Amino acid sequence: MDGTVAQSFSFSSSNTDRTALLNLFFASVFGTASGGGFPLQLATSRSEDEAKALWKKVSQNQAVAGAQPQIEKVDIGNFGTFWSLRIGPFTDKAESLKVCNALKRSGIDCSPVTP
Repeated sequence: MDGTVAQSFSFSSSNTDRTALLNLFFASVFGTASGGGFPLQLATSRSEDEAKALWKKVSQNQAVAGAQPQIEKVDIGNFGTFWSLRIGPFTDKAESLKVCNALKRSGIDCSPVTP
């Protein structure tokens, strides 16, 4: 996969939770990370630099020790280009949920990616 998605996906102008919806969209499109496991979808950013900055912030959290970042460019047609940040993969769903909950407690949104 080249990391590019051509699919129609739109939001109403009144939607206030676009990030969560985009995270769900990316999780459904990409499935699991290559190599299997249970990754977490962390962000959909408008630039690669934003995604890298978030990884730098997240990587300081002890809960993600050993996790690897995966940053992919995703084109969603008229909606624009985004950068998807995932971490992991984790060995099982319970571990990915534990890390996600720890990140949420520190103010970082995430969504487990279901295999």
